Amino acid sequence: MKRNTSILRLLFLVSFGFAVLMGTQQVLAQITEPCLPDCQSDQWTPPYPGEPLKMRVTLSCGEVVEVRFRYRKACGWWNDLYLEGITFVGGYTAATRCGLTLTLKQMLEEATRKVLREFHPQAWDDPQEGECVDRWRVMYGSCWRPDFPINAGIPSMTAPSNTPPWYDPQATSGSLWPCEYQICCLDYYEICKKNDNYIVTKYDSEPEECVLDPLQDPNCEPVCD
Repeated sequence: MKRNTSILRLLFLVSFGFAVLMGTQQVLAQITEPCLPDCQSDQWTPPYPGEPLKMRVTLSCGEVVEVRFRYRKACGWWNDLYLEGITFVGGYTAATRCGLTLTLKQMLEEATRKVLREFHPQAWDDPQEGECVDRWRVMYGSCWRPDFPINAGIPSMTAPSNTPPWYDPQATSGSLWPCEYQICCLDYYEICKKNDNYIVTKYDSEPEECVLDPLQDPNCEPVCD
């Protein structure tokens, strides 16, 4: 009888642990999963709650950033990109230097253009030489937060408790991430290929409002057009 009781307890603990793990993953997905404006059956690559892709690009301020993103082919037509976070490779000091010359919005757009220019998965429709394709869409939360000062007047402050799962003050200081995950900006891009170079141009936007209370989130800045 004692042996059977021990086995039942073990099975209960294993089941309980699995339920907690699945519940944690569901909560994480609810918090950080990006908006899907349409084509709901077409999921992001990599899928949630796995790690996103990462790419290092150089902004016009001369600093290198690591961009976190996901992509998908939507409805067999759109080439979609979701921007999830940006971290300066040089940390807080590099981010602060860049914040002297670029706004948060400019950092996001520059990082977006660099990724679109350099990232070409097989699922997407790359233009041929001399051709332009206007089926790229980029999604990102309508409000973003830096953990460093920016010339737009956003002060530096200790990262609040609602940071994304990947944030580590020691390892990722000098970062930007969304304050809002459920309401997203939607930007449309055209990519042309000329002399083996990709030219990326934003040609339209569907803006959304940043609805967070500025008194509760003083470091959150609206970033939609």
